[in-house]
Amino acid sequence: MENPLIGVVISAENELPYMEECERILVGFGIPYEIRVLSIHQAPEKCIEWAKSAASRGLHAIVCGVGWSAPLASVLAAHTILPVIAVPLPVSSMHGLDSLMGMAQTNLGAPIATMAVGKSGAANAGLFAAQLLCLKYPHLVESINSFRAGLSQQVEAKDAALMQDRMRRMSGGGNPPA
Repeated sequence: MENPLIGVVISAENELPYMEECERILVGFGIPYEIRVLSIHQAPEKCIEWAKSAASRGLHAIVCGVGWSAPLASVLAAHTILPVIAVPLPVSSMHGLDSLMGMAQTNLGAPIATMAVGKSGAANAGLFAAQLLCLKYPHLVESINSFRAGLSQQVEAKDAALMQDRMRRMSGGGNPPA
């Protein structure tokens, strides 16, 4: 495996299903990454050392799933020069809104880019990390443009299918919606 360019961090295995969306985006762009389970509460020294060494190990950004361990992204940001991208995860009774509020209100000195809650936020975090890499790896620009064009084509196809269905219904080929 190539040296990872992006670090993906979770604090517990139950966060992995959400962060797999970030992985899917990174894999789709051919971006090598590493994924780690780190805990600021149970293994703080390891967590801080990982953050401190991230840049020297060749990482360019860190994507952090923020579930039960809301301080994790802040601690990582405080101990690295790299951009930290937080993804609030809906694992608590507040469905991630607690994590979102915590990440959106960080103190001066440890900035965090905060995405939406859940899988869409994780996917956008992967895309944001890929965009950051475009500054050093210009070949990614075309990949990202193609990805966006694909999204546009999907919307156009859904729109055309919906219009065709509604025209069929209006011309007597089906029952109108209730």
